[in-house]
Amino acid sequence: MKKKWINKKITELNPTKDYNQIVDLLMNWRDNHPFLHHLIYTMSFIRQVADPEIAKIVFKSGAGRMITHTYERANETLRFFGTWYRYGANSEKGIESIEKVNKIHSNFNITNPQYLYTLATIVIYPNHFKSLVGIRQTSPSEKIALI
Repeated sequence: MKKKWINKKITELNPTKDYNQIVDLLMNWRDNHPFLHHLIYTMSFIRQVADPEIAKIVFKSGAGRMITHTYERANETLRFFGTWYRYGANSEKGIESIEKVNKIHSNFNITNPQYLYTLATIVIYPNHFKSLVGIRQTSPSEKIALI
């Protein structure tokens, strides 16, 4: 299926005002490749735990959920992303989801730079990874909408 209409629609939208619609078009329609989303999540996670301090938080002396319930914990994260992609971070469901993520993470001693590094790996690394494997790059206005 050709997806040129999506690119045309995205160029007609304002990334600072219509970001929820752009993210929906990108993540649920144009770039909707479940394998790629899982792969990018996995590669981003590897970048995060390469930081020894973040790894210590995740490992939690062998008791961290990512260690003891890996499959469930990874799918939980992907479901959060799916909610944000589908409904938008500012929607009722998006806000509820973000509050739940914040509550989960409030139990850990995570510094602001660690939060920022984690967010950066999720937002910036996928485009870098796409360029390495020859997949269509995100345009400047699409990057604005994604951030």
